[in-house]
Amino acid sequence: MGSVNNKELVNDADIVKLFQSVDFDRSIVQYAVNRMLASELSMSNNISSWTAAERQYNAELIQKPEDIDRKKNAKDSPIYVPLRIPYTYAAVQTYLTYLLALFTKRRPMFQLMGANPTHEETAKMMENVLHNNAINRGYVIQLHTWLRDALIYNRGIIWRDWYKQITKKVRITQQQLNGQPIGEPIKELVEQIDDEGNDIFTSSPFDTYFDPGVTMQKFQEGEFVARVYYQTWTKVLESVQKGIYWNVLDRIPLTSTTAWKNRLRGVLPGTEQNTSQIGNRHPTVEIIDMIVRLVPVDWQLGSSIFPEFWRLRIANGATVLRAEKLNIFEFPCYVIEPEFDGRTLHTKGLIQMMEPLQEVLSWLINSHMDSVRRTINNKLIIDPSMVEWDDVVSNRPYIRMSKRGYGRQPSQTMHQLQVHDVTQTHLRDIEIVTDLLTKISAATENFMGVVNQGGRKTATEVRTSNTLAGSRIEKVALVIGHQGYIPLTRGLVNGIQDNLSIGLYYRDFVQSDGTNQIQITPDQIKDGHFSYPPVDPTIPVDRQAIAQTWGQLIGIVGQSPALAQTYDVGKMINEWAELGGIKNLDTFRVQAQVGQTTQGDANGQSGSTIKPNFGRQTTQ
Repeated sequence: MGSVNNKELVNDADIVKLFQSVDFDRSIVQYAVNRMLASELSMSNNISSWTAAERQYNAELIQKPEDIDRKKNAKDSPIYVPLRIPYTYAAVQTYLTYLLALFTKRRPMFQLMGANPTHEETAKMMENVLHNNAINRGYVIQLHTWLRDALIYNRGIIWRDWYKQITKKVRITQQQLNGQPIGEPIKELVEQIDDEGNDIFTSSPFDTYFDPGVTMQKFQEGEFVARVYYQTWTKVLESVQKGIYWNVLDRIPLTSTTAWKNRLRGVLPGTEQNTSQIGNRHPTVEIIDMIVRLVPVDWQLGSSIFPEFWRLRIANGATVLRAEKLNIFEFPCYVIEPEFDGRTLHTKGLIQMMEPLQEVLSWLINSHMDSVRRTINNKLIIDPSMVEWDDVVSNRPYIRMSKRGYGRQPSQTMHQLQVHDVTQTHLRDIEIVTDLLTKISAATENFMGVVNQGGRKTATEVRTSNTLAGSRIEKVALVIGHQGYIPLTRGLVNGIQDNLSIGLYYRDFVQSDGTNQIQITPDQIKDGHFSYPPVDPTIPVDRQAIAQTWGQLIGIVGQSPALAQTYDVGKMINEWAELGGIKNLDTFRVQAQVGQTTQGDANGQSGSTIKPNFGRQTTQ
């Protein structure tokens, strides 16, 4: 979300004087908190649906009072507990598996094209920088949460920031005169940048606030975006030491002064009840992190009358920790909504659509299990004058006939009470409801990794069924790609061009499989202009079928000398092996002897030095 260097502040000396004033805190906080409370009010109707979606996904069940009483009465005896069938969990995981593979298994993960032919090489270098950032900073974990939130709440939110990995080392220098050392060696502690790049992180929909005056699809046109999170007191002290926060610790109240209503879903860190038990004088601090498009003169942040992007960080709703101008042109926040209409601020998602049928499914199974539980408790009609009653009460494995019962048929003395299970048809109804849920979600059994029942099927039939079902998921992938993935890629590129300060060595994932390294400097990519190709929403559902097609294609190319000179057969074989699951094909490559040529050399190719290319391939 931009650097925190003082050079980015407008009238830095004046700002430093202002933040020492309590009136400055009061005016800034009033502007920021009032906007967030208005946003909270607009999303209050969505809190209940988000909470219900969480329960559906986690298969939580709010027990009724009679269920609680039944547990108490049963004590240690086994008892049936009502269940919520996690069908929505299975559907979400099916979508998530598809989408995560689609967006993270690409090499490179973020793909670009030069805006014109002169920027094509620059695009490849930028792809390598982005892919190395993704590996070093663990983008896959954050993208997983981003997509998961989008499927559960129908709103996934991810942010972009800049990081620097700095180490401090001792440098020893020695003064010399005429080539001879003089004086004592000088030791000094110097900082060295080991790595730097974009960092991404997610925030929960419960804790993120948008301008209620615009729809979610146009949130970039709004006035602000903000999030609320918590930091330990030691982390706040560390940020003050690094110069990220101003030294206003004495003005931070112990607890938040903001009266949040909707985001308090439970006991949150930072409350006096949590910290008093461990004797901590300083509880966890609530941080408001707001990116706002403001007019500096209205906010007492400068004399400019034109809108600018600023970042505000406020502690416990009362104290401004930092106010800085950002050199950006859009909010460093990226939102995806798989199901949207483009006109409303809050829309229903997949789980909300499935919830009514999910509840019916759970009721059908629970009512049937409850009926079975009652039936299992055997009921007997007994003539107590004909049996030894102590045997019945003691639940012995035998029941003796009394003297009056001698010579009588036991069936005339004891009779099993026949109970009819009226819920037997529920098992058939469960199949109907499950079929409806499958049609709504498009998460078929084959996509869930379950072999489809119903007789023998050929591989072609299974592949065709998966393709048709996958078209529904492809629609979701296409929407997410244009909503969030392309804007995120554009933001990551801008972050690199604006903030990269040193040249580093990066693993090459464009021209090789990542085993080679290339050095990339800021000047090489700073002025690059790129276009952002849309994400192909299809992924191979049958790798063996694709590998078989590659094998046939290699056979055709090998039989035609003209095609063999046009295509690199070695790279095609490596791609074929990769699809077949062979990862170390180069280990078995035979080096050409001096004075000998390989088939690749005969065709004008350096066959002994071919490396697999897993990036974007172009035909010369």
